[in-house]
Amino acid sequence: MKCKFLLQVCIALLFALSGCTRHPDTTLRISRKAALADIDSFAHALKEIHPDLFFNCPEQAFNDSLNYIRSQLTQPTYSPVELYKRLQPLTTLLGDGHTQLYFPKEVLEKENVPVFPLLVEINTNDSTLWLSHDFNNGKTTLKKGTQLISINGKDYRSLIAGMLPYCGGERLFFRLSKVNRDFVHFLYMLYPADRYSVGYRTGNLQKECVVNAVPYREYAQTLAEQTPHREAYQFEIKNKQTALMTFNAFTNLEQFKLFADSMFRSLKEKQIEHLIIDLRMNGGGDSNIGDELFQYIASQPFQQFEKYVTRYSELQKKLAKENFRSDYSAHPNGLDTTSNFPLIPLRPNPLRFDGKVTLLISHTTFSSASAFAWAFQKMKRGLLIGEESGGMSVCFGDIVIYRLPHTHIASTLSFARVFLYDADETDIHGVLPDIETSQEEALHYALNRQNRS
Repeated sequence: MKCKFLLQVCIALLFALSGCTRHPDTTLRISRKAALADIDSFAHALKEIHPDLFFNCPEQAFNDSLNYIRSQLTQPTYSPVELYKRLQPLTTLLGDGHTQLYFPKEVLEKENVPVFPLLVEINTNDSTLWLSHDFNNGKTTLKKGTQLISINGKDYRSLIAGMLPYCGGERLFFRLSKVNRDFVHFLYMLYPADRYSVGYRTGNLQKECVVNAVPYREYAQTLAEQTPHREAYQFEIKNKQTALMTFNAFTNLEQFKLFADSMFRSLKEKQIEHLIIDLRMNGGGDSNIGDELFQYIASQPFQQFEKYVTRYSELQKKLAKENFRSDYSAHPNGLDTTSNFPLIPLRPNPLRFDGKVTLLISHTTFSSASAFAWAFQKMKRGLLIGEESGGMSVCFGDIVIYRLPHTHIASTLSFARVFLYDADETDIHGVLPDIETSQEEALHYALNRQNRS
């Protein structure tokens, strides 16, 4: 199975690198020598930092791909977008959702290049492409929820297939969620145009319209205006029995402690019997926040993690200190295994919630959010509704941020292999919901189920 996946990725990688479309161009360019130096520095950082670089990708396949990328640099200069196009697929071979280069969208912002004007979303279950917001421009009007079937003659399947080599991860559905994040950037990189012929479906009919590209800053402004701001965590009382905690990011532990105290005090005062915790859009963060939340909802001692295999190196220590002020200087360089973590005891807490708890998860639930959901399920604290999580039971994680020296493209690199509590290395998967339904329907299902009970 692993070899089959690797073969598919290698084919996609070579296809992406050898495409004959014209390359997007910007005024920010570096020499071929500098581009090669960026590639070599990134490969060096991967080998210095990652705990098991060749777990999913044989070393020979990695080195062959790296050499192929270097051999394709035949032009005198390169833009950051051109270098990203060649180098990012290398990380997809690793099958690690935490290790990646990030699209240099600041270049598009600076140059204000023309880009696709529609805001779209990919369904991570069937790879179909949908308009996520209404579009109205002159004679062209398209409604939110319209299915797009082609762009400039390329059907949506081939478009998405061409973008997947730039999105690494352990599962296809999680990689598709990454395409969602960068669809317009990838379309610009792979198929730049000033006008777009868009095929779409309305009822049983297929129609076509033409839309003009817009300056990137206009697209970014529209995206900001149309995308609702998501607080890291907030809650609301839905009815006399039920409250909803919308939990979008594991961030800012001290702020979360204040939030949790306030929320659970309110739940106690209002005698709420059912708490729904929504992790559908949560990509993770600081797992200490998960421990703090368990102190309010757990009925027994708990633990999120079983084992860590961590790689320490001089570069990893330097970046961890620069990035997060984390000091690993006391650890000798090399691999270090830490396991058999004790269960975390419950502290005295008059606000502990002993009512019913339901957890909502999706393909986007990742990293620390997946670890929390996994532990929640292991302790049988409540029902999970939604989709298999993007984060796996055994995965790579704990990252440092590395920037390429010449293009300054940012990357995140894993330096640990993480085993969630009671995970089985022979059966690796995401958190599996007790009730499987699409992420769009999960909250509705949970609320209706509460009303019926």
